[in-house]
Amino acid sequence: RRRNDNDDDDVDDWDGFGGHGGGYWILPAVELRRETTTTTTSIPPGAIRTSKKTATLAVHLHNPSAQSSRTSSLASRHTTARVGRSRRRARGWHDAASRILAILHELTGDVSPAVPCTTLPPVITRSESTGKESGDEGDDGDSGLAFERGVTEALRRIRQQSKSGGDDNDEYDGAEQLRKVVLARKVDLELGSSASGLDILMRMKFGGHIGHLFYLNPGDNGTLNDDPRQRQRPVRDREFVGCTPERLFNVKGSTNGDDRRVVTSEALAGTRTRGLTPRADNELLRELLSSEKDMSENKITGRFIRRALRELEENGWLEKSGGADSRGTTTTSYDFEGGEGDRGDGDGDNDGDDGNRRPRYFVRRLRHLQHICQTFEGKLSESASVIDVSRSLLRGLHPTPAVCGDPPQNALDFIREYETTSGFDRGYYAGPFGYVGHDSADVVVAIRSALVTNYRSTGGLSPINDGYNDGSSSSHGRFGSDDTRTGGGDSPGSKVSVFGGAGVVEGSTVQGEWTEISHKMGALTSLFPQSPITLQSYSSPNVAWSTAFVEELVRCGVTQFYICPGSRNTPLTAAIFKSMRSNVGVVRAISVHDERGAGFRAVG
Repeated sequence: RRRNDNDDDDVDDWDGFGGHGGGYWILPAVELRRETTTTTTSIPPGAIRTSKKTATLAVHLHNPSAQSSRTSSLASRHTTARVGRSRRRARGWHDAASRILAILHELTGDVSPAVPCTTLPPVITRSESTGKESGDEGDDGDSGLAFERGVTEALRRIRQQSKSGGDDNDEYDGAEQLRKVVLARKVDLELGSSASGLDILMRMKFGGHIGHLFYLNPGDNGTLNDDPRQRQRPVRDREFVGCTPERLFNVKGSTNGDDRRVVTSEALAGTRTRGLTPRADNELLRELLSSEKDMSENKITGRFIRRALRELEENGWLEKSGGADSRGTTTTSYDFEGGEGDRGDGDGDNDGDDGNRRPRYFVRRLRHLQHICQTFEGKLSESASVIDVSRSLLRGLHPTPAVCGDPPQNALDFIREYETTSGFDRGYYAGPFGYVGHDSADVVVAIRSALVTNYRSTGGLSPINDGYNDGSSSSHGRFGSDDTRTGGGDSPGSKVSVFGGAGVVEGSTVQGEWTEISHKMGALTSLFPQSPITLQSYSSPNVAWSTAFVEELVRCGVTQFYICPGSRNTPLTAAIFKSMRSNVGVVRAISVHDERGAGFRAVG
């Protein structure tokens, strides 16, 4: 997880999130379970199934005094010692129950409102860099240049594999070359005042975002401000928040009368934006499904998941797949169809099943994006336990090629070389996030996520003008910038670090992958309003006027722009590009070489 355990020059944004090992195992103090109980009543000539929904509030008490302790045999003979330990255990349970009751009393409408907040703090600055100081060897802090270097090298190695005649369907081995690698970026949003991760979560929930919501706040454990480099901006707490469309796996045991004991997983890879109209939306969908590059990304992830499910079969935890006359049990995302020459999905990986089968892909549509997806399902055997299956899948599925690459180890080595050591620490981004229980487990992939850092009051120091720039002074990347600055005030402020990644395969381009990541990060960055416009925020009055003009047009419903690039309209072009990034999937711009042609297109 760490960028470099021996590097003492960088402040780790993920301090407090589990140490060098990374990760948390949490026993919830309060657990709300919503369950559906199904019962079947035999009434000739058939049966009636009835469902009943129940909600249970459970609390988990932890009593350190009840832990087994080493006591000398002599002390254990004394009645007074036994009575003392018994009283400590009883007092421990009483204190544990009191802590839980205090938590329950705090769960009011003020803590968890039924509706989201109407506004979030405005973005004061937006910056992105590799974390290197300007002048260092390599990318000089330019995030665009560093990303271009990584994508270019990845494509070179992938093409080298193709020229050498490598087989995409071979089992993994150390000699394999790269087939896919996922490179990520991080954008830091400096906010004008403190932001709550729960408010961001509520905005996503009620703002039409589709997916699994997740949130983690490890609290200030006293170590966040030990580093003298953070004294100018002492940290109050950090929150990890997001809304992911991707599930890693789900395991269901036989409970509440439901005899379906199944494990499911899914391959989510291949991306397009949403269209402004239903017609444009469908065109983008057809383009996505017909894209050889995007389909290749999904097939790579699908093969990886099938191998992990096959390992469960070999352990005896999944029932064996059926033949040509059934759908099988390990890959229900496949249709078995007749016809010669229609065997498999074209990649030669049939996993040993008989019969002709064709992968059934579908498109998962979100608010801003749409992705190619295929699902996998297997039926658990009688000897399988949810815990054993979950452990096996955590080891076998994470990280999938959708967030890492293929083969996994080669991709990890590449990421460490071209992203981690020269850029940033992914931390919990793209990691497994969920729960594992006795009778069920549900784990998602923590993408479309952000790390919220809330600062304490600096006693007069402005969060913008106190000399702090997070090492991101070079925020003007090769593919555009959005760095407007205002200062003043004594607000502690917050920093929201938004993460996004894209898979590089044969057919990828630097600009295409950069744009795809920008659209993915836009799902979160578009939640925040831009800072109030002031002349002091911009390099010139022309830039300020152009930004105000474009924002007013968008507010009035103008979302399609036609641009004839030239030096005289550069401020307008930059303002439109900034609006596109702030309103992902809403504001569009088309470059036209002739002004007269642009005018005709603009009027239809």
